[in-house]
Amino acid sequence: MQFWLHYARTLGHWLERFESAQDRIQSRFDERFVRAWRLYFSGSQASFATGWMQLFQIVFGRPGDNDVPWTREYMERRAAA
Repeated sequence: MQFWLHYARTLGHWLERFESAQDRIQSRFDERFVRAWRLYFSGSQASFATGWMQLFQIVFGRPGDNDVPWTREYMERRAAA
C-alpha cells in the first residue's frame, strides 16, 4: 500500500478545510501564520503526491505473537463489507 498517496489526499482535504475557514483563521491569527500553514499544506501535498516524501508505518505486536498481517488488506475488506 502506498501510504504517501493517501497522505497527499488527506493533506488536500486539510487544505480545503483551512481555506474554507480562512475568515475565521485570519480573525485570530496574522497573515504570516496563514501563509505558513498554506505553504505547509500545499507543499506537503505536492511532495507526497510526487513521491518526494514518503510515509512509513511500523506495526508492533506482543512478544510471542507472530500473527501480524503482512498487509492491510484485511482492513480494506472490512471497510467494504
